[in-house]
Amino acid sequence: MAEEKVENAVVEKTQTTETTTEETKVLPSDQVNDFVTDNANRLGSVVLILALLIGAWFAYDTYVVAPAELEGKNEIFMAQYYFQAGDYDAALNGKEGDAGFLDIAADHGSDKIGNLANFYIGQIYLQQGEYQTAIDYLEEFSSKDMFVGALAIASIGDAYAEMGETGKAINFYKKAANYNDNSFTTPLYLMKLANALEINDNPGEALGYYEMIKKSYPNSAEGRDIEKFIAKAKAMVQ
Repeated sequence: MAEEKVENAVVEKTQTTETTTEETKVLPSDQVNDFVTDNANRLGSVVLILALLIGAWFAYDTYVVAPAELEGKNEIFMAQYYFQAGDYDAALNGKEGDAGFLDIAADHGSDKIGNLANFYIGQIYLQQGEYQTAIDYLEEFSSKDMFVGALAIASIGDAYAEMGETGKAINFYKKAANYNDNSFTTPLYLMKLANALEINDNPGEALGYYEMIKKSYPNSAEGRDIEKFIAKAKAMVQ
């Protein structure tokens, strides 16, 4: 249902968008840089906060719902601690006899603990700029949770965006936005999607998503600032 809503909004907008001249289609680099500067810290912080919340959710699921995985619980506890403390090297590789996520993922394979380790590894490599490695681990991760699954997909999109592969980033942001319609993550991923479309020289389609945020998620953090993005996109397609 969410996917149909997204696609209909884009079709409606693109049908009314006139073909523009080469001068108006080209994205000025300063506009792109301004968007990144104004929004990267906030968007990145939201994703990191989500990662920490998700870690707590998984901890409950693993430690309370599945207490039989006691060995995995003991191994991953300190790796999670190092992650939350920002000591990514210790979180990945272990420290002072404590196992890191890399060893945990290798030892536990596709079980719940190994799956969770893949998620953390992907997030760490994403923060460290090892984008292809981040993608490899995030693609090994799976979750049916509405927030966790969407975050993993969007994180792959972030990695592709950082690598300059905006076409692939757009596809993953669309998947993340359509994963589960909610007022917290959906407008965030729609904003990332629209930004990627602007960078990919498609402000008309980006405008459709900005207007979707305004209409469907006006009370979200993205919705409160959306008018300036709508105005900018409209100026670019005229």
